Amino acid sequence: MFDITARKQAEDKILQLQRELEVLSYRDSLTGVANRRRFDTLYPVEWAKARATGGEEFVLLPATDEEAARSVAERCRKLLARHADTVYRHGLAIRRPT
Repeated sequence: MFDITARKQAEDKILQLQRELEVLSYRDSLTGVANRRRFDTLYPVEWAKARATGGEEFVLLPATDEEAARSVAERCRKLLARHADTVYRHGLAIRRPT
């Protein structure tokens, strides 16, 4: 018999690092909010759900420069408290199901 403990630990570490990388790939490094990749991935799904259930979606795309983006993103995170509310940096996009 072979001891595969070290191999299993290495595989577990790889899976953990892959999950961390996926989380980072969807986060904007400047503002800490979801990035355009996350918006492009999630928004079509959420839009389809809203249409199927008769719900509505509210999207705001304010124009901000990079200096203001951090401040606006932080303020939006504080104001939008529901789990489904999401702030994206797409320029800056705010999705709020109504």
